[in-house]
Amino acid sequence: MKKIICTTIFALIFIFNAFGQTSVCDPPEALKTIYAVEHIRINLLDTLNKQLYVREVGPNRGPEVDNYLRTVNMSLAQPWCAAFVGSNLFWQGVKNPKTAWAPDYAAEKDIIWKNKIKIKDTPRTGDVATYYYTNIGRIGHVGFFEKVDKDGYFITIEGNTNSAGNREGDGVYRKKRDPDKVYAISRYIK
Repeated sequence: MKKIICTTIFALIFIFNAFGQTSVCDPPEALKTIYAVEHIRINLLDTLNKQLYVREVGPNRGPEVDNYLRTVNMSLAQPWCAAFVGSNLFWQGVKNPKTAWAPDYAAEKDIIWKNKIKIKDTPRTGDVATYYYTNIGRIGHVGFFEKVDKDGYFITIEGNTNSAGNREGDGVYRKKRDPDKVYAISRYIK
């Protein structure tokens, strides 16, 4: 995937150069922005994949879990799904709510997709998926959107979940989620 994106971007740079740009080393600003955004998405996914081993060593505790919580200025031993999201975006230099409160990741201004309705755009790798729970009356879980699988399910990477997909789990997992269960998708990598 990374190779395809880079090849496409460099092909576009070549085309722009053929039509009047000064040099290959000076691509148009729009292409520089596209490349930078795609580079962040690729790096984020690589970083998330490297965290799939993370497991708690006590309730909402562990070296990595504590680091997520500290990064968003939250006290230790708290639910950390949103801290996982905020920390990872922050470490990529992406402006985000940087909080441990899951509802903060579904602000109307950031939502691009909601309840199967494309509002602004189609979800992309690195966008943020939020989940609404009727039993608590609010958004209660958040994770990263990775892709749509061949059956139309969303593949996500989430912190503070488990193999069953609970909102209060024991680690970082890749999940297969029914789009009907996703409240909204928000975009911070722009």
